[in-house]
Amino acid sequence: MFPDAALKVFLVADVQARAQRRCKQLIENGIPVGRVNRREDLLDDPQIQAAGILRSVTHPRGGEMLQPRAAVRFSETQHLDNTPSADLGEHTVEILSDLGLTFAQMQALAKQGVIA
Repeated sequence: MFPDAALKVFLVADVQARAQRRCKQLIENGIPVGRVNRREDLLDDPQIQAAGILRSVTHPRGGEMLQPRAAVRFSETQHLDNTPSADLGEHTVEILSDLGLTFAQMQALAKQGVIA
């Protein structure tokens, strides 16, 4: 997108400096404002680290990955561990059985490509 890497560096630095100046002006005038983290800033954010918002989860196919914990945690409430996301079709038989479909009906749907 940027034909010149030096131009990109200049523009990014200019935008960041301008944003910092605007935030400072807003704060000086009593207007609540805060910086929004970029994705690459999340791991190093002191508040995220102090609150323990991200935790490592092992996914059976994806390996180690970070997932957010519950946004609100109470001292006397049991917290459920995050579980990895389900694979495509992992719960299909269980759900369709609960809806009253027979195994033969599910096989027919699978042959048609309707379900995985």
